[in-house]
This record gives sequence, C-alpha cells and structure tokens, in this order.
Amino acid sequence: MINRSSVFALLLALVSPAWAADEAPAYGAELEGFEYPYPVAQFEFSSQREPLHMAYLDVRPKKSNGRTAVLLHGKNFCAATWRTTIDALAAAGYRVIAPDVPGFGESSRPAEASYRIEEQVERLHAFLRALGIEHAHFGGNSMGGLIAASYAIRYPNEVDSLWLLNTAYVASATPSEVFERFERDGKILLFAATLDEFQGVIALAMAKPPFMPAPIRRVLAERAVASYALNVQIFNELRETMVPLEAAAKGLATPTLIVWGDLDRVFHYSSAEILQKVMPRSRVIVMKGLGHLPMIEAPYSAARDYIAFRRAL
Repeated sequence: MINRSSVFALLLALVSPAWAADEAPAYGAELEGFEYPYPVAQFEFSSQREPLHMAYLDVRPKKSNGRTAVLLHGKNFCAATWRTTIDALAAAGYRVIAPDVPGFGESSRPAEASYRIEEQVERLHAFLRALGIEHAHFGGNSMGGLIAASYAIRYPNEVDSLWLLNTAYVASATPSEVFERFERDGKILLFAATLDEFQGVIALAMAKPPFMPAPIRRVLAERAVASYALNVQIFNELRETMVPLEAAAKGLATPTLIVWGDLDRVFHYSSAEILQKVMPRSRVIVMKGLGHLPMIEAPYSAARDYIAFRRAL
C-alpha cells in the first residue's frame, strides 16, 4: 500500500529539489535564518510583565491611496505567506502591515504567555496604535481571520472592511468530532510531530500542495515540528476560549468579503454561508478547486477579488 505522505513528499521534492530534507536549512527558535520577502521590523511590548516582541512587515506603496491593510496569517504560518497579496495591495496603493502573530514566525513565543484570541486582539491594537494607525482594512486566514473578525467586534469604528479567508471557527459547521480528530492524530494542519507527517498535513490542508512556495513549505514544516508542544498549548487555549463566530459577529455591520476554498478539509465551506446570514454587509466568494489556504493556492485571484470588492464599496 502506497503511503500518502510519501507520495506528497515526492511531489514536493520534484517541484523544488533544492529543498530536499537533507539540504534544507535549520531555522532558529524564532525563525532566525529564514528570509522574509521584505525587511522585518520589531515592535517591543510587555505581557504579564515579560518583555516580548512582535515581528512585522510594513510595506509602503509607490503611490499611496491613503489606506492601510492589515493581514493576519493562520496558525503555524507567518507573514511571509502573504507575499503575493502584499505585492498586489501595495500596487493598488495600500500600505500593508503583516505581523507575525505572537507565538509564530519571528515573534516571541514564551510557553507561559496567553494566546487567546482576545489577548491577540489587544496586542494587535496596541501595536497598530504605536504605528499611528487608527483604522484600517483587515484580512485574515483561518485563525488570523478569527483575530481580524474579533478585532472588528471589539473595535468596530477602527475597521474599514474585513476580508475573511477560510476563517475558523463556525460552531454549526465545526462539529466536535473535528476537534477530536485534531487531538487524536494531529494531521490536519494544527500539529505535526515529524517532517514526513507534515507532508500529510499540507496534503490535507491544500487542494494543490505542490504550488506552495518551497521555502514556505519547509519553514512551516520545521516550525510545526519544533514547536509541537506550544502548538498543542495554543490549540487547547483556542478550543477552550473561542466563541462561535456566527454568534459573536451577529449583526456586525463592517463590509466583509468572505472567501472559502470549496475543497477545504479543515473547515467546510458551508461556514461561509452561515457567516453571510448573520453579517448584513457581507459577500461570499467560493473558490473552486482550492483548499484551506486560497491566498497561497491562488494568490493573484484572491487578491484581485478583494481589491474589486473594496473598489465597489
């Protein structure tokens, strides 16, 4: 019987042989050695009396339209996954801020810190105020979308629009057995105990895994494995404290574009329709043939749809 993880590992090696396992660089505890597509800045802050830092990309357009877009990555990911989206938004005149959410990427990740959504929202708020940003357009994938939506719920006058891509979590479309499956075998994006196992993670998360840029694939794999214990901690905190988004966002009047890949095997695309029913100024786009990560699987299409949505407001 052919092992599915091995098959995908072979496919990934064929499209990027220079990143084979024995040649890949080993990154530091906070992604030291990984090359981001833009210069990385650091925001220094404190949490529970401990000095921490938040890494972020701040990309300014050649010709500004006076607007700012904030992009938030999903769990286990980093700001670099938005590279094509950043390029598209900057070309359209947006200043783009893409942080590494604390706990991920080059940001601090102490085990004793809290990674609840409300904590991440408050850290993000302090960060944006320190940059002098009082309102912006927010986009997020998966966990990042949940943070973005929660930010709009907490600070509705500071969010000009929302762009939610495969955003967790919608209770009525996320049965308890999904969380049980996450914990049982740890192969649905959230956890990975070995690099080989991560290939199976990518296969389940994306409809077209070979199209993920090789450096991103590798850094995600190494971080998922190296940060396994922290991933479990963060997941448990999220599971225990998350409020179902369709209840929390009910009546939220922020203009919102909800995007979902119809082949998402992490959260079903029916979640998009559920959210649309409770958010009066929302629009849904279901992207055919895509999985959980449309901004990586079809970055140009995803960015084009969002820019068109913004222009239509």
